Amino acid sequence: MRGLSSRTRLAVIGWLGWLLTYAVVYSAAGGFFHFYYLATLAPPLAALAGIGLVALCEAWLTGGWRAVLLPASLLATAAWQLWIDRNALGWMLDGSHALHIALAAGALVSTGALLGLTVWRPAGPQPLGRTTRMLAAGAVMIGLAAMLVVPAAWALSSVLVPGPGSIPSADLARLVPAAGDALARSRTVEPYDTTGLVAFLEANHAGERYLLATTTTRLAAPIIIGSGHSVMAMGGFHGLDPILTPEKLAAMVEARQVRFVMVGDAPFISRRLGADVAARPIADWIQAKGQLVDPALWRSSALGGRRSGMRLYDLRPATPAARANP
Repeated sequence: MRGLSSRTRLAVIGWLGWLLTYAVVYSAAGGFFHFYYLATLAPPLAALAGIGLVALCEAWLTGGWRAVLLPASLLATAAWQLWIDRNALGWMLDGSHALHIALAAGALVSTGALLGLTVWRPAGPQPLGRTTRMLAAGAVMIGLAAMLVVPAAWALSSVLVPGPGSIPSADLARLVPAAGDALARSRTVEPYDTTGLVAFLEANHAGERYLLATTTTRLAAPIIIGSGHSVMAMGGFHGLDPILTPEKLAAMVEARQVRFVMVGDAPFISRRLGADVAARPIADWIQAKGQLVDPALWRSSALGGRRSGMRLYDLRPATPAARANP
């Protein structure tokens, strides 16, 4: 770390610049915020943690008052992790008790061992003995393992219990039974169950280019991924892109590119941004020209409730399998 041109010093400056830039941007950002944006903070945090650990170990080996910084940092990091988890999960930790017990126990054992070695180490500039170094290395390894238990569980939560694909995020509550399940559900966006819809569309598909046309990508994406069929999001991601007019949609229907169209499928945030207003001309044309399909023929139970406003229209009513009057 000697000199302004030190590679370590330059690395710290670079990683800190990255970290602070994103921290300021995210703190000042308005509107809808996706949790997965925070993934951009992981590289600088990991790099700075590694640099800091090496510096703390060197300070401990050097001795003096700086030797206590290593055990103090491990203990403070464990306390910080517990505080974060307490705010994320509340006191109803249930199934995560084992993780937090491992974290606390490992931090206390590591801190106690390092503090003990700090007090009992020989005074003066003489080098530490091999046994002392091995004990110190073991204590640091125990502390690091304890520090990684809870973050690893957070990361695995997105792998073992997949959440909604549109807003991916790690959430330890998904790994916690009972109370954790309720917490996880309250923090996630309920995914669409397109099973019944896709089955109906496939049964009535007559070679059109698109299996379905939707307002936004929110409904289109899971159908594309799950079935492999082409689906058109008429308004783009949030339903605000003016890619279609009623005249263009009419031409596509005439050319047998589209038959079934979903109306009222924009999610809450898209509606707040103006998706319903942007889609109104096309929605009015669809309701005037199309035939409403009986929801009992295509709606899955998970598409009810908050999504009861979704309506499927057949724009070729001369050959529908079944329909209901609007």
